[in-house]
Amino acid sequence: MNRDARTPFFIGRFVYWLIAAVVIALLAWMGDAALHVRRFPVFISVLMIIAFAVVLVLPRVYRRGERVTREPLPQDGCPGSGDGQA
Repeated sequence: MNRDARTPFFIGRFVYWLIAAVVIALLAWMGDAALHVRRFPVFISVLMIIAFAVVLVLPRVYRRGERVTREPLPQDGCPGSGDGQA
């Protein structure tokens, strides 16, 4: 099975989905343990560590030229590009 195979619904490589699953599992565990109520400073610290880790990991696993959105992003000067020209 090709782990990098793309389907119309799940775009992106397997590693991206793995990172998302790990983050969701950690957040679910923290929510189940009620860390956000019982030990708020610990909750915020773990949340910041998770965010920092994801910001460090994602650029390292990204491949130049890889498609990361379903539709192509608008180019400069095109409608919807945010440059104020229609």
